[in-house]
Amino acid sequence: MRHGKKKPQIQKPVGDDLESYRRLIEIQKQVEKMAKLHEKTRRECEALRERVAHEAIESLRRRGGLRYRLRLSAFKLLKRLPRARAAEIFRALNLKDPSHAKGH
Repeated sequence: MRHGKKKPQIQKPVGDDLESYRRLIEIQKQVEKMAKLHEKTRRECEALRERVAHEAIESLRRRGGLRYRLRLSAFKLLKRLPRARAAEIFRALNLKDPSHAKGH
């Protein structure tokens, strides 16, 4: 009876094994570097969002709210009309005299 034939083992050269390992190490380094970069850009993005939100809030506070700006614009428009006509419109709209507005 024949003993089972041994199949020849194909062995990779040792240098090829080391090259695969080196590539794996290099890829791991790149992944680590990219993870750090991602974290840094995420923090920068969050800081920028906070800054933009803060600036928008400050801008609204400086200029007053929408209601204030609309009333001021209406007052300036009515200021151009003759006094009697402006008073009549104010009474019709039931608005208070905005004489306390900035710059007036």
